[in-house]
Amino acid sequence: MSLLIRNGIVAFPRHTYRTDLLIDNGRITSISSHLESTHAERTIDAQGLHVLPGIIDAHVHFREPGFEYREDFSTGSKAAAAGGVTSIFDMPNGRPSIDSVKTLREKLNRVASKSYVNFGLYAIVTDENLGELQSLAKEGIIGFKIYMAESAVKTSVPDDGNIFEAMKIISSTKKRICVHAENNGIIQFRAKKLRGLGKDTPEVHLEARPSIAEAEAISRAVMFSSNAGSRLHICHVSSQEGVRLVTEAKAQRIDVTAETCPHYLTLSDGDLAGKAHLGKINPPIRSREHQKMLWQGLNSGSIDIVSSDHAPVAPEEKEKKSVWEAPSGFVGVELSTALMLDAVNKEKLTLDRYVEVSSANPARAFDLYPRKGSIRLGADADLTIVDLQKEWTIQNTELHSKTTVSPYDGLKVKGSVIYTIVDGFVVYEDGEVTGPPRGKFVSPTH
Repeated sequence: MSLLIRNGIVAFPRHTYRTDLLIDNGRITSISSHLESTHAERTIDAQGLHVLPGIIDAHVHFREPGFEYREDFSTGSKAAAAGGVTSIFDMPNGRPSIDSVKTLREKLNRVASKSYVNFGLYAIVTDENLGELQSLAKEGIIGFKIYMAESAVKTSVPDDGNIFEAMKIISSTKKRICVHAENNGIIQFRAKKLRGLGKDTPEVHLEARPSIAEAEAISRAVMFSSNAGSRLHICHVSSQEGVRLVTEAKAQRIDVTAETCPHYLTLSDGDLAGKAHLGKINPPIRSREHQKMLWQGLNSGSIDIVSSDHAPVAPEEKEKKSVWEAPSGFVGVELSTALMLDAVNKEKLTLDRYVEVSSANPARAFDLYPRKGSIRLGADADLTIVDLQKEWTIQNTELHSKTTVSPYDGLKVKGSVIYTIVDGFVVYEDGEVTGPPRGKFVSPTH
């Protein structure tokens, strides 16, 4: 398949200008003004549109296997394509989770033919699978995930001895270790205390998971990883303390990257009033003071990556009366790009910085750069074409996920995905996902 993109405003590293791109056999083969359309099977006129390196969402939960009533790889990847995302990295908290070579191969066999976008798979670290870690790395996983606290789905929380030992084992593989950083003891104690006091309102979720729980776990993860010589990634940083700790670790030249999510950047606890459990997520959405520090960290370089933490749940689950019974999570992979483009239009960050945190930096952190995350000769033809001026209103009923619960229903945004291109194939245009699914399993290069 050959494709010519003409007249687009192309985002290159550190500069943007109008030019044409020629794509052949899934790679960018020519970058020049006034390329001849006779060289291509199809031409897209991108006049007035921005052409970005394909968005990489390094944190999604596509729920397969085990929770397909919430989402599966087909519907989740359709939502990704509609959101301008060309590669996703799926977290290992299905049933079963990827904890061995056997479960990894079973998942690959299950999902490989279903995905409309490229995908990487994480493996989980548990108290029981330390002997599997090196073999999993050799099989091509994108990285490892350690849950330092229980989250929406009951997950294995290793003890500190196993966490530290796992980091030492994984250090030799060069794979990055992602941590859900919250102190499980603090969370379990506070939840038990608050339930004992009869507290059962949406706001109690924030009380049960205070910022000190995140800060302590980040500090512990950084200390363990630094001593073990492993590569660390802090998932979904939500607090000002978390930003400060990551900043300090980077100043000490510790190999740590950090991620935050659009919901922490665009919503505060006050915005969730009257939304019942729609905004319940782990870690919780915090105050404007925390949000301000997250934006500072994103723009200063302390926070490297923006990911969606796409975690769909069924409407009837969110409608449960008790905050303790309603699960955490909501959809995000289809909305993340639009929410961040809206932030670009509001001058919260520059377009160049958005390209870094949504494409280049995830590719670098997980060893896919420059094959992915950049527009250059020979790079994979994963592209996200957007209209920065298009205004529209988010409507949950129009989203492509199997379940579409989100706190953003009715929100007006400026900035929209027009085309999504994966390996040179247009997989989304004119508001429709186009098939068949062609997504490939992506693996780091060391």
